[in-house]
Amino acid sequence: MSVLEKLLAQEMLLTESCDSADSSDEELEISDAQQHWDESIAQLETAVFFVLCPLIGKMIGRKFAKSIWHRFVDWRWATRTTRSLRVSQSNMPIDTIAN
Repeated sequence: MSVLEKLLAQEMLLTESCDSADSSDEELEISDAQQHWDESIAQLETAVFFVLCPLIGKMIGRKFAKSIWHRFVDWRWATRTTRSLRVSQSNMPIDTIAN
C-alpha cells in the first residue's frame, strides 16, 4: 500500500466515525425532544386535572344540588297543600265536599 492509499483509508475511517457521531448526536437530539414533549404533555395533564376537574365538578354539583332542592321544595309544598286541603275539607259539610 502506498502512503496515499493509507491516508485515504484513514480519512475514510475518520469520516465514517464522524458520520456515526453525527447520527448519535441526532438520536440524542430526537430523544431529548421526545423527553421534552412527554414532560409538556404531563404538565398539560396536570393542569387539566387540577383546574378543569374541580370546575366541572363544581358546575355539576351545583346543578345536582339545585335539582334536589327543587324536588324537596316541591315535595314539601305539595305535602303542605295536601294537608291544608284535607283540613279544610274535613271542616266543610259533606254536601260541599261531594260537589
